[in-house]
Amino acid sequence: MLASGRGDELATEDMISALRELLLPQTTILTPNSVEARRLAQDEGEENDDLQLDKCAERLRGFGCEYVLITGTHETRRR
Repeated sequence: MLASGRGDELATEDMISALRELLLPQTTILTPNSVEARRLAQDEGEENDDLQLDKCAERLRGFGCEYVLITGTHETRRR
C-alpha cells in the first residue's frame, strides 16, 4: 500500500526505489490499483497522469514481475 484510503502518502521515493529493486524482481503476480501502478512505474520527472496503464504494466514487468494485474477501483474514466 503506497497511500492511505484518504490519499495520504505512506511510501517515500526511497521506499518505492527499494520496492522496484528488491521486491519486484521476486514477484510472481503484482496486483496494484491504478494509482499504485502509476506511482511504481513512474520515471523521475514524469507526471503520474501521463502514464497509460498498459505502459505501467510493461514497466512493472520490466522490473521483474512475472504477471501484473492492475485493478481499476481508483481509476476515473477517460476518453
